[in-house]
Amino acid sequence: DLAVAKGIDARRIAVVNPGASLPAPIDTGSRLEFRRRHAVHFDRYLVFTGRMTKRKGLSVFLQHILPLIIQREPGIGLVVVGGAPQDSLNQLGEQAEIQQQISAQCLHNSVTFLGNLSDRDLEICYAEATLQILPLIEVPGDVEGFGMVAIEAAASGTPTVAFELGGVADAISAGNGCLVAPGEFSMFADKVVNILRNGGPTAEHCAAHARQFTWQIYNERMRALIERPR
Repeated sequence: DLAVAKGIDARRIAVVNPGASLPAPIDTGSRLEFRRRHAVHFDRYLVFTGRMTKRKGLSVFLQHILPLIIQREPGIGLVVVGGAPQDSLNQLGEQAEIQQQISAQCLHNSVTFLGNLSDRDLEICYAEATLQILPLIEVPGDVEGFGMVAIEAAASGTPTVAFELGGVADAISAGNGCLVAPGEFSMFADKVVNILRNGGPTAEHCAAHARQFTWQIYNERMRALIERPR
């Protein structure tokens, strides 16, 4: 859509989503060791993965959505993975706003920040999470791309609830989560609570969704485009 808006002929455009690696099985010992090493004390937790940029919506989630979830599911926690956006566009003081909302909403005991993780720790973090959240907001000039973290979470058996913005819809289907209209905070909370209480897509369904985005499939699609007659 962005390319077409810049005048590129739509007939010359093809979309090939990036690939993902499927993780090796994760045993119980590795899960327990991960929780101990990172001091993750929640029995169940949501995970947010990404840089702390405005469009990722973490401060908005803390202000408008997480309190609604905790009211109905008091034991749930939020684990935040990722660092500050040192070189990203439109930082807009998001890190300070996140801390402000934690204080304003009294969420100190409900949110844990893990910073950047190794690839294996991230896989375990996804697998241990009940659900991933992508509470994206619209920021002019800073468009959300393909929802790679939704595929990575699905590969570890974890579904995602996201606001439908940018390219995230290409990464989420009924097999690995659900999309919510942007700005519908109560609906987002409802979807999360429903999965917490009733379950969502199974680990098997999530993994099957992720297998549609393997590097082998990516390579095949790229080769087909490169070799097609012009």
